[in-house]
Parts: sequence; C-alpha cells; structure tokens
Amino acid sequence: MSNLVSHFIPQEHIKKLKGEIRFPNETEQEIYERVTENIQQTTGRISNYERIMGHFPLYLEKHSEVIQKFFFNDLSISYLWRYYIAYMAAATHRCEYLMRLQENICKTLEGDWFENLDEVPSKLIALGKANVKLAHRPWEFSEKDIRELLTQWNPNELVLALTEICQFHCLSGFVFGVGAAPESDIPLFCNKEPMADVVRITKNKTNIAAVLRGNVDGPDIEEYISDSSEDIDGYDEDIYFSKIAGDYLCYINYPMDITSRPFNGSEFRLTDQAYFVLEKMAPEVSESIWNRIRTATAMTYDYVGQDSGVETGPLRRAIWNYVQRVYGLQYDDYDYTDINKFLKINTKKYIKKIACFPETITKQDWENIEIELTYDEMIHLNILICESRFEAELLYMLYAVGSVYG
Repeated sequence: MSNLVSHFIPQEHIKKLKGEIRFPNETEQEIYERVTENIQQTTGRISNYERIMGHFPLYLEKHSEVIQKFFFNDLSISYLWRYYIAYMAAATHRCEYLMRLQENICKTLEGDWFENLDEVPSKLIALGKANVKLAHRPWEFSEKDIRELLTQWNPNELVLALTEICQFHCLSGFVFGVGAAPESDIPLFCNKEPMADVVRITKNKTNIAAVLRGNVDGPDIEEYISDSSEDIDGYDEDIYFSKIAGDYLCYINYPMDITSRPFNGSEFRLTDQAYFVLEKMAPEVSESIWNRIRTATAMTYDYVGQDSGVETGPLRRAIWNYVQRVYGLQYDDYDYTDINKFLKINTKKYIKKIACFPETITKQDWENIEIELTYDEMIHLNILICESRFEAELLYMLYAVGSVYG
C-alpha cells in the first residue's frame, strides 16, 4: 500500500506526526501533536488532507473544532445523515476522496451507511437542488429555495445542513488544490491523479516580496479588469456523481454585468449581519466557524519565499477578495487594482479553479502560478482560497435565510 500523502508536495516535506521540529516555534509543534492525537483518537485515523493542513497547526486546530461540532456533538440531525450530507456535498465536485473518507468513518464509528440510493430518505434528497446551486451558482440561491426546504426541514436542522454542505464544497477545493493522495486503505473507484507526466514551467515567477515592499511597480491599471483567460467553462454532467449530489448544475462564470445583485457585499458581511443569522439559527457551530475564518485571514509568519519581515496582508487580501469577486461579492472599502497588482493570469487561473471547479486542477496548474512560494505557502494559499469561498457561500445562504426570518 502507498503511503503517499500528496501528488504535489514531496513526501520528504510532509510533517511527521511525532517529533517534527520544522515548525516556527515549540508552541505550534505542541498544538500539532495534541490536535493530531485527538483526531486519531476520535476518528481512528489522521487523513492525508489533515496532515497537509497540519503544516499550519493553529488552523488545523480550528478546523478540527468545526469538524468535531458537525460530527461528534449532539445535534438535531442524526449522525448517519450528517456523514451523508458531507458525502452529497463532496459529490458536487466529484471529490471521491472525501466521499469515501466520510463513508468509511461513518461505517467505522456508526456501523451504518446507505447501501444504495433507494434507501436515502426524501428529506435528504430534497437538499440536492440547494447542494448544487450553492456549489456552482450560489448567487442564485434565494428565499424561494429556503421556503421550499422548510416544507421538510425545521429551521435549525436546515441551516446546520446547508452550512455543512458549504463546508464540504470548500474542503473539496482544499483536497484537490494540494493534490491530496487517496488514503492507503480506502481505494477510489473513479480516481484520476491530478498530475501530468511532464510539467512545463511556462511563466516567470514574480518577486512578490519586492512588489509588497513597493520596490517593484505594479501594472498601471485604473480598475480591476477581468482577464478573458479567467473565464473557464464548466464541464459535462457525470451521472454517477450528480445522482449522489442530488441534482446537476453546470458552473457558469458570474455575470459581472448583472444589474441587480442579491445584496451589496459591504452591507451584508459575516462580521455583522450574516453572523447574527448564523448564531441565531445554528448556535452549535457558529462560534467555531467564526474563529476558524478569523484564524485563516490573520495567519501569517511575515515571510514570502526566502524573504522574511514582509507584510503579506495586501497579498492575502487580494487572494481573498479575488475569490469573493469571482462569486459576485464586491466591497466598497477595497481597492480592486490590487488584484492585478499581485495576481497575474496563471495565478488567478489556479485560484479560480480551486474556488469554482477544483476537480480540474492539475500539477501543471500548481507549478505555473507566477508567485514564488514555498510548499508551506502553497498550502496557506489553498487555505485562504477555500475559506474565502466558504465565507462567500455562507453569505449567500444566510442572506436567503435572513430574508425568510429577518
């Protein structure tokens, strides 16, 4: 059996579970060992994606808290259903890795699973339309979708289920984005390794530290312009995955010329209005989710590549706001010229693929971003992309919920 952890990250770079000293300080080493030991005791394994995520122990700790709340705390949704909701959500991006992982953990811990689709209750099947809409066109998710689901779900259950769906859409992005390899004991039936036999470096790398320090001028752009090369079409339906997801919806690029947006991003933020909705409707998970998003946005060691003492905030904000703009969210207090200043075309392509259709990521995409980043920084990049997308999905979902209960 293979012990490969990632198709993209060399095995020698992956942190060891015990005795690993390649952390910035002893505190992070202690957190890493404590959290991974707790995950091992709870689920019986440390998954490959968690080992990769563990390169940032503070973030893994917050992520583990969210997963703990969803799968091991008392909620109004049965344990089997919670695992199946995650299974459905991962199917929207054909992330068989997460699908098989959730199925395996559920069978191991609960001794139960739906052996065929005919056994799945109609209440779960009813989530299908919302599942694919939140995954591929969340700006189309509306009050009408919430009202239809409330005919079968009570409000607390529904917001918990939809929040979990958003979680596993974005976690699928992380899995594909870092090239997580299948678990050695959980074979995949539809496995397609995200790598090319020969990877060609087609673009020069940008000295992003120099750009951040203002030593290199960025392009003279008055406003953010969406490069046509960023517009990547969706793909044909795969019946196997769409049946499990509960529906099929092709990804489309957000129509930037739309005249009527569901809401102004500056007027419905997670830090204010949206969080109050989440806290009211799903208090079991709201605080842990908020803590993890705050950790993701603030996390930095103030270095890029081989350069230390670099203020990386502008780069992190450019990544975060680019992802949200791809999903139609814009903010009045952000200067969008920074996006093209820090993110060139291939970098944006990689980010957009992870955020919108991560199942298409290849090792060529990973290698061809135009920023010179270490392997740890590439993991950090993926954390930012996936948390930004998670927040965007939550905002659209919670806005629809607030429209019903506001």
